[in-house]
Amino acid sequence: MVELPDADKPKALVWTDERVTAWTQDLHRRLAANQQATRRVNPINVYISTTAALTT
Repeated sequence: MVELPDADKPKALVWTDERVTAWTQDLHRRLAANQQATRRVNPINVYISTTAALTT
């Protein structure tokens, strides 16, 4: 058995318009880089990109 130290609770963040925009831009950048690296479509990326488009 391994004993791990207690972790600090994560600090809650408010999802402001600026934060959502930055997150969405980063998502699209990472998806584009991934698409260039491989031509195979990952169903999870498709789902994430379509749900992200619905929230913007």
